[in-house]
Amino acid sequence: MDGRVLHSRVAVWVVVLAAGLLYPLFALAGGAPSFPSVQDCVHEATDEAPLMLVYGYFDSVVRATELQARLRGLGYEHAEVQDDGGCGRVRVVVRGYPTLDGARDAAAEAGRVGLSPTLERDSPP
Repeated sequence: MDGRVLHSRVAVWVVVLAAGLLYPLFALAGGAPSFPSVQDCVHEATDEAPLMLVYGYFDSVVRATELQARLRGLGYEHAEVQDDGGCGRVRVVVRGYPTLDGARDAAAEAGRVGLSPTLERDSPP
């Protein structure tokens, strides 16, 4: 085997090994990776619109879909099942309330039929 070919192969392996060893060190230089907590995906309602009513958070799409069907049966046709924004759960929401007062009124109405939604700032799914 030609010495240049052997030298080239060794150089390639040195680069691959160095990258494999150095990349994790640089990637973790700022500390361990962080993952959002459940609270990081709940955005408390403020006067800032748009707002949404959250009827529940679930670990299962099946359970969320069951609540969505119940809500639609009660006339909440705009109930949606969506990702909670990166925390690994799904939520059932009615979105698009332009004012805090309007969202509070809708939450009170839901309370009269036995529902207890929470009021949150609307965040894209």
